[in-house]
Amino acid sequence: MPDKEKIIDDLSVTSNQISSQVRTLAISLMALAGGALIGEPASLNKVIGNHVCALLAMGVFAFASLVVDWFQYVAGYICSRSTLRKVEEAGDKDGKFSYGGAWYKVRTWFFWIKQALIVIAVSLFGYILICSVLPCSSSKKGDTPASCPAHVTTDKVGPSGSQR
Repeated sequence: MPDKEKIIDDLSVTSNQISSQVRTLAISLMALAGGALIGEPASLNKVIGNHVCALLAMGVFAFASLVVDWFQYVAGYICSRSTLRKVEEAGDKDGKFSYGGAWYKVRTWFFWIKQALIVIAVSLFGYILICSVLPCSSSKKGDTPASCPAHVTTDKVGPSGSQR
């Protein structure tokens, strides 16, 4: 059975790798969303034309995960400075984090919020891909059924034919 120090080291490495993966995914999804939203190729517009809102939401959730990542590191810095200050005031050589402390809890919450945001962004990406590859069936080619949640209409005409 590994000792406590090895477990703490493993958690530190794993947490760092997870954060790096979140950043990589977030930047990739933001680049994909931005490129797709401002891109001109007709073939790309056929794929994303009905999924602009989902694509925009994907980019927003990816960006939000980066912002929360930054907040997590700010909370971690404050937590570490607070712990260092306590160790120096006590005149100790070694100190330990207070896992029940407010800043440590905030840091942990930001870590999990960041994970949730990137999962939402990746899920939206999967949704866009699936809906682009497997379009909803309709009676006429090019006709998008109203019951299909995968498609968003972009026309300005309401259901009764009136302008919105």
